[in-house]
This record gives sequence, structure tokens and C-alpha cells, in this order.
Amino acid sequence: MERDEDRDKETDGERRRETKRKTERDRGRQRDAERDKDRDKERCRETERDEERDGERDEEKDRERQREIVGEKQRDGERQRETKRERGRQSQRETERERGRQRETERDR
Repeated sequence: MERDEDRDKETDGERRRETKRKTERDRGRQRDAERDKDRDKERCRETERDEERDGERDEEKDRERQREIVGEKQRDGERQRETKRERGRQSQRETERERGRQRETERDR
């Protein structure tokens, strides 16, 4: 009978130790899962920050392109105005020359 009791105690002790090992294993797995979950969250946050920075960079590039386009249009407009002024001056010179020729022709008569 003592042997049966000793065996029962031994079996109970083994069961408790096995239960304790399983519990520790489960806790370890849970910690690992939580750590992995935290890492995934941090990766997601990093990805979001990267995407936000990329978006900001793209927006800045777009604004810079727009400024360049506006600047080009302004320069083109100024060139056109200058060309128009130069044509006007040239036309004025030709008109003056023609008047001068007419005066000379009238004098010669």
C-alpha cells in the first residue's frame, strides 16, 4: 500500500512538473507572439512614415516642377514681349528711313 501511495505521489509530482513545463512553454510562446506582434506594428508604423515622407517628397517635387513651368512661361512671355518691342522698333526705323527717302526725293525735285 505504501508503494501505491508512493507511486501516486510520484505520478502526481510528474504531472505537476509536466504541467509546469507546459505552462512555461505556453508563456514563452505567448511572449514570442506578443514580441512578434509588436515588431509587426513597428514595421507598419515605419512603412507608414516612409510612405508619408515619400508622399511629401513627391509633393515637393511637383511644386518645384510647377514653379519651373511658371518660370518658363514667364520667361517665354517676356521673350515674346521683347520680340514684339524689337519688331516695333525695327518697324519704326524702317518708317523713319522711308520718310527720309521721301524727303530726299522731294528735295531733289
